[in-house]
Amino acid sequence: MYAIGSHRNVFFTALTCVLLVVSFSLKAQQPDTTAVNQTEFITDQIENIASGTDLNLDYSDLVDEYKYYQNHPININDNEQVDELERLKLLNDVQINNIKRYRLWNGDIMSKYELQYVDGFNREIIERLLPFVAFGKPHKPETVRLKHVFKYGRHSLLLRYGQTPEQSEGYKTAGDEAVYHPGTAYLGSPQKLYARYAFQYMKKVRFGFTLEKDAGEVWNKNILPDTVLQLVGNKITNYADFYSAYIYVADMGILKKVVLGDYHLEVGQGLNIWSGLAFGKSAQAIYVKKYGRGIRPNTSVNENRFFRGAAATLQYKSVRFTGFYSHNSIDANIVETDTLDQPVVTTIQETGLHRTINELMDKDAIKLKAYGGHLRFRHKTFEAGVTVFRSLLNRPVEFSGKPYQLFAFSGKQETHYGMDFNWIINKINVFGEFSVTQTGGYAMLAGINAGLNDRFIFNLTYRNYSKDYHNFYAYPFAATQNGNNEEGIYFGFLALLSKSWSLSGYVDLYRFPWLRYYSDFPSFGKDFLFQLNFTPSSRVAIYLKYRYKLKQENFNGDYDYLAQTADITKNNLRFNVSWNLTRSVILKNRLEYVWYKNPFVNPTDKGYLIYQDVLYRPARLPFSLTLRYALFSTSSWNSRIYAYENDVLYAFSVPAYYGNGQRFYIIAKVNAGNRLSFWLRFSRVIWFNKKVIGSGSDRIDGNRKSDVKIQVRLKL
Repeated sequence: MYAIGSHRNVFFTALTCVLLVVSFSLKAQQPDTTAVNQTEFITDQIENIASGTDLNLDYSDLVDEYKYYQNHPININDNEQVDELERLKLLNDVQINNIKRYRLWNGDIMSKYELQYVDGFNREIIERLLPFVAFGKPHKPETVRLKHVFKYGRHSLLLRYGQTPEQSEGYKTAGDEAVYHPGTAYLGSPQKLYARYAFQYMKKVRFGFTLEKDAGEVWNKNILPDTVLQLVGNKITNYADFYSAYIYVADMGILKKVVLGDYHLEVGQGLNIWSGLAFGKSAQAIYVKKYGRGIRPNTSVNENRFFRGAAATLQYKSVRFTGFYSHNSIDANIVETDTLDQPVVTTIQETGLHRTINELMDKDAIKLKAYGGHLRFRHKTFEAGVTVFRSLLNRPVEFSGKPYQLFAFSGKQETHYGMDFNWIINKINVFGEFSVTQTGGYAMLAGINAGLNDRFIFNLTYRNYSKDYHNFYAYPFAATQNGNNEEGIYFGFLALLSKSWSLSGYVDLYRFPWLRYYSDFPSFGKDFLFQLNFTPSSRVAIYLKYRYKLKQENFNGDYDYLAQTADITKNNLRFNVSWNLTRSVILKNRLEYVWYKNPFVNPTDKGYLIYQDVLYRPARLPFSLTLRYALFSTSSWNSRIYAYENDVLYAFSVPAYYGNGQRFYIIAKVNAGNRLSFWLRFSRVIWFNKKVIGSGSDRIDGNRKSDVKIQVRLKL
């Protein structure tokens, strides 16, 4: 039913135009900007986010800053720039303060070897810093001059084509039959298309746009029959299903930042406003505190997690004010009711997928307006902020009325009032945030980072989010992503045992005072993690990680009228080795074992994953190769194992390995001069114990599933 030609021709026409712009004179390979995604502490965080959600998220907003500073290193002797290392979670407040104290007594740090004399540093931490820092005398910041913006600014255009060659059930329904299968028939083609344009000048002037069409979505509405257009014609355009654009300017005197279009806003600890994604618990256990970046452009394709409108930050001496306005459309399920004059919202959708008639009916179903401000004051090592904003929906929300939803949000509006603080006292950092809504819900978080001595740093954080706290834009530190109905205490630590050895870990104890989905009773949980790191040289890094997690859920036996409480536990044991065999070859090995136990079900679910990565980066040749071969076996979906995979630039793959099979991928990158780069990625998973993959519209007959991606980037 799908016509491939219309939008495939558009894509390849644009691709051909790009190829004609630049000559194909091959030069020595430039630094690979995708290398930042191979940093273990970043991939570990992304794996943790992916394992906690069923959504296919775009993490480009999280790694954009790392990519920028890899090409524009932070001067470690610049007091303004060095604070960026906190926001990147490369260091925490205590370690940053140790750098400043060292420089106060000894002068500027002139080489990486001096860092080993700074309290709270060892080889592992130093090696993690090196791709993003520079040494020497700091330079005076340059002011923005209009004549320099377009002279020295850089343009970048990226185009990507992706597809799963194996046909799934959703594409087998004829176009004129789709109205009889509104929830299962995919209206569009199986290609996934992506385009991203960006202009940047010194992080001070930026503008760009992003376009995306997911597999199964429609690019050209003219291919659809009239019966379908009558139902969802107003939800489809003749271009990409999702589009985003922005204009951003910074450091213009008193005007510190201003953005028009799509953007994110991050303040405090995420209790009041944090529209983007954020790192959470990981083996980097002392980096729990959030570092809000304020206003920043939206560059991701997470279709319901951003503001659309305008925002500005003004600063006079020690006082900074940010005001914002947003009016955005988000996906939701709407139903008619007998008791209200207008339809109500029963579910807010976050998948961003609009492949079927039913999914398109939910597209942009409600309007969400938000406006408010944040006032911040800073004096030396103390800062505090106050936040006030309001959220308004054009349709009321009314959930199903199930017991666990008794305290869920209902109505059309909510007003939030909050405050946050941060105070550094010698080697101690105290931070926190509090938020309250007009309906009486509250959320609070308070924590401390401290260095008892130069070899031991810890974090202690307490959180309490009431069951009736509601916020569309909250993204706080929590055991779940809801940001309410949770109380817990977290202890994380880093012990530098020697120059080459370190031990990190955390203990997180929490409870849910009210019912939850899958828990018809107040419940509690535990989460423990310990990681032993060994870095014998700059070429070898080894770690052994153990994680234990307990959660309480319902269990209904064949003769149970009421659900029983099941203490479900999951244990993960991982051994990981990264080895720079030569200047051009990097080897990575991982072995992970998991066992999952429900006390009412026997036997225990078990599983393992073992893989070998080979990264070939020849310094004198204009190409690189990345390969992985993995074997996996798990008893069920419950014992699945997530593992980050290298991908083309600004694409992310964190699949769940489950069942019994093998998976491999290969990525080839070629640089045609300094301006043009090409990527080709092919991956395939083969199950040994399956004849059918997936279910419903995603069902594929056979035991294998492949993915192909072709990408090109032009830099001017």
